[in-house]
Amino acid sequence: SDVCSSDLQAASAGAATFNAGGNAIALTNTGNDFTGDVSLNNSGANNVSVTDANAIQLGTSSVGSGTLTVTATGANAITQSGTITQAASAGVASFTTGGGAITLTRNNDFTGAVNLTNTGANNVSVTDANALQLGTVSTGGNLTASAVGITQTAGGLTVAGTTTINAGAGVITLTTAGNALTGAVSLNNSGANNVSLTNSIATVLGTSSVGSGKLTVNSTSGQITQTGALTQAASAGAATFNAGGNAIALTNTGNDFTGDVSLNNSGANNVSVTDANAIQLGTSSVGSGTLTVT
Repeated sequence: SDVCSSDLQAASAGAATFNAGGNAIALTNTGNDFTGDVSLNNSGANNVSVTDANAIQLGTSSVGSGTLTVTATGANAITQSGTITQAASAGVASFTTGGGAITLTRNNDFTGAVNLTNTGANNVSVTDANALQLGTVSTGGNLTASAVGITQTAGGLTVAGTTTINAGAGVITLTTAGNALTGAVSLNNSGANNVSLTNSIATVLGTSSVGSGKLTVNSTSGQITQTGALTQAASAGAATFNAGGNAIALTNTGNDFTGDVSLNNSGANNVSVTDANAIQLGTSSVGSGTLTVT
């Protein structure tokens, strides 16, 4: 049968392990206080949920294809000591806390979209040993996502701090129109894998190293600038920057674009780009501001 209970552990307790077989786990009493690692195990299309009144550390867990919901109420952290594995084609995995960090950096295998929510200047980090699909993400701190290919649902990413996307030999596809990435965005991958980013506010690109696929940056309501160099692998695809009615300033002297560079904006907004080596311009349509290529 399903596991449903309220639990209180003494300080510095041992692991709390819940094995439900082909059934649900619902440990959502707001008075729960797990001070040891919490391991959650079930199978099938059965949901798993756990709530802790304080910080929660997840132990090695293997769950079925239902949803996974972890909540730490108040200003408390969500961490892990062991990997989290969802069955194939699982539901959404949601991690929610208040003013605390979320640190899920083991070699996890999330097969459903991952929602991450916290507040304040508290960082959020998630790692997947395989492909990762980000769901709705909202954080007042920095976001770091690492996997082999990173995509997103329509939920959108709202990040007050920096965003670092490490996709290994996989694509980066973050094209939801509602993305609002305030801090510098670093995009890193390798191989012939495309990188696409859409941001609904001004876009600041951080130090980025991408493979030989195409690079596309769409800043729908703000300028495109950078704080670090952009580097493409040899013989890369086109690098396209679309800024709408805003400026484009890609003037870091370490930039190395090996594919055609297309620059697009409108209005009385300047466009400038610098390359440490040769640069080949692709089809570009710019406004009535200045155009500077170095």
